[in-house]
Amino acid sequence: MNVDAKFCKYCGGNLNEQENQTYPQTQQTHTPIYTPVQKPKKSFNPWGWIIAGVVLLIFIGAVSDDNTSTSSSGSTYSNSALNTEPETPSRPDYSLPHGTVIKESDYYISGEGALEISNGTRYDAVAKLIKGNTAVYSVYIGANRDYTIEGISDGYYELMFAQGSDWNTVTKQFNKNQSYSTFDETFDFITTEDDYYYYPPGFEVTLNPVVGGTAETSTVDPSEFNKY
Repeated sequence: MNVDAKFCKYCGGNLNEQENQTYPQTQQTHTPIYTPVQKPKKSFNPWGWIIAGVVLLIFIGAVSDDNTSTSSSGSTYSNSALNTEPETPSRPDYSLPHGTVIKESDYYISGEGALEISNGTRYDAVAKLIKGNTAVYSVYIGANRDYTIEGISDGYYELMFAQGSDWNTVTKQFNKNQSYSTFDETFDFITTEDDYYYYPPGFEVTLNPVVGGTAETSTVDPSEFNKY
């Protein structure tokens, strides 16, 4: 055995023998005993990213809805807090029944005279028949209604009237659209007679201007009207 022999650490061959041999001009390479494991390359999978994106969008939408709901509920609470007082429904104007007698004096309403009053306006009215310094008869006349005062005793009378809407039972006045007037001339209730008949006096008046009317009216102060 040749101690000087040289052996290849890979294949175990005698290098001395190989050196002494003549080989063709062919380049040889050694293959190492360890061969690295070849791992396959990871392929790109887009579905994972798509699923992650969808989950992210759902989460963002849920958070946004929750914030909107909180904001809306807060606004509702704020509005309800501001509108704590209930709205008061408007009531219709109050009127006394047509023909309601407010005042009557038996002494002066015991004759034969009659006074027909026509209220051709859209407002209610209160007519006062006045003798001296006293209202001997006061009556409530509805809008576009007629009323006749009967049994008026002979004498000289004035006629005043107020018009308006929404009668106040406490103040005995109209709350809205008030106006106060008086007829300029007096009403002379004088009974006449002849050998066969007697003729009780009677008058017809309108509280609204009419064509061909002869009676004139003037405006009066509310205090003047209310003192009777």
